[in-house]
Amino acid sequence: MEGRQEVTWNSWNTFKEEIRLQLGEIDEQGGARTKLMKINQGNRDATEYWNEFRLVVSQTGMDDVTMSYNLIRGFKSTLQDAWGMDGSDFQDPQFIANWAIKKETKMTAIQHMRHGVREKSASTTTPRNRGGTFKPNNNQGDPMDLDTTRRRPAFNISTEDEQ
Repeated sequence: MEGRQEVTWNSWNTFKEEIRLQLGEIDEQGGARTKLMKINQGNRDATEYWNEFRLVVSQTGMDDVTMSYNLIRGFKSTLQDAWGMDGSDFQDPQFIANWAIKKETKMTAIQHMRHGVREKSASTTTPRNRGGTFKPNNNQGDPMDLDTTRRRPAFNISTEDEQ
């Protein structure tokens, strides 16, 4: 407000452009390319990775070969190895994404055949009463007891000093 400047726009389009210059990213393609270098599949499935990849790569202006290279670069190492052994040529990114999704599905099915579907451990399941109702897992007594809602503050002093 102190260094107020005169309005430089006189139409809706010039107003939008001015707002974009003031608040938007100056180099959208460069920002998208930087983001693209940081994303990878991680623990997600290939479909989730592909969806994020498509959103980011749409702003980069890359050609299909560069997009395909970056797509494969971000895959899990097991999919990268499978791509290398498959012998398929680079085509378009959509072809590679479809290949990866199918391959990952097959690899998961084989893993389930070999090792079975692992059940969640008992520690991660919700405790239940005999009737199936929720059983709170706390060692503080009955939540209806008012004394159980109060906790003694930790003073980090010995029991003797506290007494």
